[in-house]
Formats: sequence, structure tokens, C-alpha cells
Amino acid sequence: MDARKLALLCRHLADQKKADDIVILDVRALSSVTDYFVIASGTSEPHLRAIVDEIRDKLRDDHHLRPKAVDGTLQAAWVVLSMSLFMSCAPICESATTWKHSGAMRRG
Repeated sequence: MDARKLALLCRHLADQKKADDIVILDVRALSSVTDYFVIASGTSEPHLRAIVDEIRDKLRDDHHLRPKAVDGTLQAAWVVLSMSLFMSCAPICESATTWKHSGAMRRG
């Protein structure tokens, strides 16, 4: 499965857990680290955990993919799963609002 399809799958999995503000950023022209960045917000620590677990578990169980790295913590209100050609980030809503105001979540 290519990076774009994985990013779309990640968006779908986050949506299955009722994530908010889901966006896929195509950063191929901007980054040598990743092709896509998927951002999905949760409303609380348990909601964030459900989103992260759904993405991680489904990619592992259905596609034999594991994150190369996991950054952040649920207590820090954000988690980044670094996969092969895309990254998935799930901040709690207050963090996502801060990101939006800083311009980090602009749609391309």
C-alpha cells in the first residue's frame, strides 16, 4: 500500500473513533522525512487514546505495519505515530486549536 492510501486509511480509522478536525497534509515538496501528515483531534485523554489505539492496532493487525517511532504522550495532550511514509498526529482539541492559530494546520 502506498503512502497516500495509508494516509487515507489513517483518516478513515480516526473518523471511525469520531476524531475532530481530520486533515491530511501533503508535505512531499516540503519534507524529506515524510510524504503525508495526518492530523486528527480528540476531545479528552480517553478519546485521544481511542484514536491512537485504533490507528496503531488496525495498521498492525490488518496491514502488518508498526510505527517506527511514537512521540508525545497522552498526558502531554498529543501523540505522533511515525509510519514509513506518513505521520499521524492526534492532539487533544485545545492543542489543535493552538496549532490552527499558529498556522500549522493550514490546508494545502
